[in-house]
Amino acid sequence: MEKINIIGIIKDHLKTLVNDNSQKPDFSDYFTFLIIPFVVSGILIWLKIDLSDKATNIVITTLSILVGLLFNVIVILFDILKRDNTQQVKNDLLKQLLTNISYSIFISLFIILLTVLSFFKIEIWVKVCTFLIYFFLSHFSLTVLMILKRVYALFLNEMVEIEEENED
Repeated sequence: MEKINIIGIIKDHLKTLVNDNSQKPDFSDYFTFLIIPFVVSGILIWLKIDLSDKATNIVITTLSILVGLLFNVIVILFDILKRDNTQQVKNDLLKQLLTNISYSIFISLFIILLTVLSFFKIEIWVKVCTFLIYFFLSHFSLTVLMILKRVYALFLNEMVEIEEENED
């Protein structure tokens, strides 16, 4: 089981949800990534918005494509690290990005599993799976937005460095 144990990825991901100045857990991050998805899921369940078979297929297809794209981003990050690994701040950001992307891939696979399990048409089971799917889809979406922001900052920094090298 050690080869498929992803607890380290989850722990490391949670460690990225800290205030950069104090290095302590940041309530606003936990609010954004846990409480908001919980509330959104609760509202969708309360409104009795269920996943149709078509929506389920769209979720599985979309997440499958995103997993492939996220793996490609990992390769790009590795290439950046190989090119220049002398800047500690950039290395820390790359490590956080690797952690966040790995976590997002895990969440995607977990959502796909939940979506498949929701095909068992036991009413309470479908409600629980639907709630969890909504929760993790919301959580995943917010995590991908965080990754996007960090990748954007990283690539802007890379472009500045390349421009400075070309000026010298």
